[in-house]
Amino acid sequence: MGTLAVYTPGRAVVARGRAHLGGAMNRSPHLALAVAVLVLLSAAVSLPAEAAVRLPVWDDRYGPTLRQDEWNDIARGPGHTVFVAGTMGFTQGTGSEMTLAKLDAAGTRVWATPTIPGVKTWLGFGASTRGHALAVDRDGNAIVAGFSSWSSGGFAVVKFSGADGHVIWWQDVQLAGFASAEDVVVDRSGNAYVSGIALGDAGVGAAMYTVKLAATDGATKWQNLYSSPQLAAGSAAIAIDAKRNTYVTGYTLTLAKGTDWVTRKISAAGTSVWTRRWDGAKKDDSPDHVVVTSKGGAIYVCGLSETANATTRDAVLVRYSASGRRVWQRRFAKANTDSIPRGMCFDSRGAVLICGERLAVDPAKTDASLLVKVTTSGKTVWLRSSTSPYNPAGDLQYADIVRGPSGSMYVSGQVEPSNTGSSAIVERRRADGSVARRSVYGWPDPDENGAGSMALDGTTSLYVAGWLQTTDPNGFIDALLMGYKP
Repeated sequence: MGTLAVYTPGRAVVARGRAHLGGAMNRSPHLALAVAVLVLLSAAVSLPAEAAVRLPVWDDRYGPTLRQDEWNDIARGPGHTVFVAGTMGFTQGTGSEMTLAKLDAAGTRVWATPTIPGVKTWLGFGASTRGHALAVDRDGNAIVAGFSSWSSGGFAVVKFSGADGHVIWWQDVQLAGFASAEDVVVDRSGNAYVSGIALGDAGVGAAMYTVKLAATDGATKWQNLYSSPQLAAGSAAIAIDAKRNTYVTGYTLTLAKGTDWVTRKISAAGTSVWTRRWDGAKKDDSPDHVVVTSKGGAIYVCGLSETANATTRDAVLVRYSASGRRVWQRRFAKANTDSIPRGMCFDSRGAVLICGERLAVDPAKTDASLLVKVTTSGKTVWLRSSTSPYNPAGDLQYADIVRGPSGSMYVSGQVEPSNTGSSAIVERRRADGSVARRSVYGWPDPDENGAGSMALDGTTSLYVAGWLQTTDPNGFIDALLMGYKP
């Protein structure tokens, strides 16, 4: 018999003061996470022999009020530090606030920004701000992209000082109506590239909106719009290559009132190079929020495609060349399930790794994980899918994946150790996909707990953002950040 070690935060203890930060981890706003005294619970269950348990070295929980608090993205900083960005209190009270924190490798909070000072249009009068995505520049400053409720909604981008968290500059862009920033990356000079959705005039409609902002003051270097003939499109993710070409992926409505993927290449000067739509067998095809570019200039996009019988959806991986030619596509299907990709990266040997979930169409069935390794030539090396290792009737779903050394990988997500709730799960898997070790974290009760975005700091720390459901009858969520020794 193996041992299930569940890392459990103390219920009645407030650790490191109450100025915590955090929230429920979900990186897809439009299409689609802490405590000084810890209790270790052990229960004898059947556990695969290879899955040695590795518990967090530290945790940091944030839930200052009876609200929903979430970490939506995570990124490494200089000197073994980590930044987490998200939203505080977005479902209750007078509004929500974009939130950012910096912690060191020991889990000590260096600083936190529960409000955005000096941006008056975002605060008061029921106004709200949200932090959707995060990038850290070479100087250790953080750029957060998100949303503000200025007028009907703003495309909000804020640059914070890594030293003390003060606002260096901010931009709140709006064309003719609603706008929201969904993803951000930075180049070597610290310029920010941001993409999302923006509502334009009658000739534009809802558009995929991409903008380059200057490192020093946030001034607009260029902006790029794409709108389909149906005047409905939006961006989910962004990436740049070594030549500062920008790649964005998103969705657009079709004449058949369905959706297609859209992937665009934008030059370093901001001009459109090519646009490619991907249309599957049926009406609805939508990209997950993942875009990856390789050193060789290939572009990989992974998303969802409705099956021919229109009853389920499959995960699909598409490779484009630098010129926009579709090189190959691979579909990962299983009968009577929705195979949903959630994260994608390259491993240390250049293969493409995809994680996600396989949701059973029948609600009485168990949801399983999805983990795939594909070569750059399109060959599936292996595909692994399993339910909870602790409870045969329990769900297992992955939310993010990052590469480890020697072809290994780390995955995070949500698992049901019993039939009464879920816990956060973090795994290290070998190059062949087998489990090297696991960690399970959560309250020992019917609450829903989970893990999402991760960042790996070499051999020093693996940082994992997650969430904890509180005991409040309204089901409020506290944010969570965990530090592991890789």
